[in-house]
Amino acid sequence: GGGLDGGGAAAEGGHLEVSEELKAREIKLEGAAGILFSELDLNGDGVLSLEEVIAGAGKLNMTQDEAVALFMRLDTDGNRVLDPEEFAAQFAS
Repeated sequence: GGGLDGGGAAAEGGHLEVSEELKAREIKLEGAAGILFSELDLNGDGVLSLEEVIAGAGKLNMTQDEAVALFMRLDTDGNRVLDPEEFAAQFAS
């Protein structure tokens, strides 16, 4: 089987697929949570920084202090960013 011939071409297009995959990961959040996550993710890196959450406090119907408290509560792994899973936990209950 010479099935490996197309490997080079697939690798070239790989970068595109990675960014598509990131977008798909964002969209994994359902409904309003996914839309809100995308709106808050100002630099489009697929995670929310504290700065992004504070900047989006109005969208969350919160004061900046409340947004900070929310961020601290949701950042369960303590890596100082909220991934979609952490963010979704806010809407799970």
